[in-house]
Amino acid sequence: MDKRIIPLEVKVDAKRGKRLSQVILEFKNIEFNQDLSFPFSIPSNSKPMNL
Repeated sequence: MDKRIIPLEVKVDAKRGKRLSQVILEFKNIEFNQDLSFPFSIPSNSKPMNL
């Protein structure tokens, strides 16, 4: 492996008002230079949202 520094775990806390959402990402296997595909279609009763 090359000299990249990669975290094994990432924690995200998001607070809105009194509501707290927590996300914990644990990385078990990391591969570089791989083609990725995220097939997804928007349901017919929804519209795309641009951020």
